[in-house]
Amino acid sequence: MRQCERLIILALVSLQVNLIVGADLVAPEGFCTDLPPGHYPFEGDCNGFIYCEADGTGTAGRCIDDLHFKPGANPGEGVCTYPDLAGCDPNAGGNTTTCAEGDFWEQRVNETCNRYIRCLNGVIEERQCAGDLHWDSATQQCTTPELSDCPYPICSENPTPGEIEKLPHPTDCTMYYICMDQEPIQQNCAPGQHFDRINRWCTTPEEAGCELGSGPAPTDPPTTEGPGVTEGPGETEAPTEGPGDTTEATDPTTPEPDTTTPEPDTTTPEPDTTTTEEPAP
Repeated sequence: MRQCERLIILALVSLQVNLIVGADLVAPEGFCTDLPPGHYPFEGDCNGFIYCEADGTGTAGRCIDDLHFKPGANPGEGVCTYPDLAGCDPNAGGNTTTCAEGDFWEQRVNETCNRYIRCLNGVIEERQCAGDLHWDSATQQCTTPELSDCPYPICSENPTPGEIEKLPHPTDCTMYYICMDQEPIQQNCAPGQHFDRINRWCTTPEEAGCELGSGPAPTDPPTTEGPGVTEGPGETEAPTEGPGDTTEATDPTTPEPDTTTPEPDTTTPEPDTTTTEEPAP
């Protein structure tokens, strides 16, 4: 019976829309008029945001786990992130940061395995491990997934009754998890769609605003040498001949052949004028 229930839930999960609605927040009337679909900051509340649909409808919501909303570079591309990275001051309403001059610290981005935040001398930025590496909090560096302490995905111990808990994939925008009996089960979005980490549904990449796999390369040198290592400066590889190349290498010590063409003899032989006398009859 339990297996049957699991199959039914899996079949219905793609039909469920799980918006994290802020009960105490109401989107201002007409806010989404003439705005592209996507997520926008809720004025005066660092944890809140407004989701605008294509028809101009606006719904207010909140970031999970006390995260703050950070506006994106383009309209509607905002995301929930750490308060230090969002730079929102709930008291002054302006931008602030706790990454001061002389500070240095690094920490994993919430619900991801391959992204981390670095604070260096008052400058804070989000970075991404190279390739398939994961961030390890214990060693403070990118390493193989097997050696990383990344805990995600984590299903809630006390999920909301009657709701299906959805979790973002820690390294892939096109995947997500649903929790069943506190066990994460991997799911795939429809082709061409990304998982929206705020609304917890699959939508267009522009509306989802998922940045996994698109961050700057880290400055930490890789611990192992993987495939595709390029040669350093000054190192060259002897070229190989491709199809149709017939040029042969020549030995520089071999003397060059004599290319002087002998001139032809232009003397014209004179015809033989000797007359043969015929015998008398």
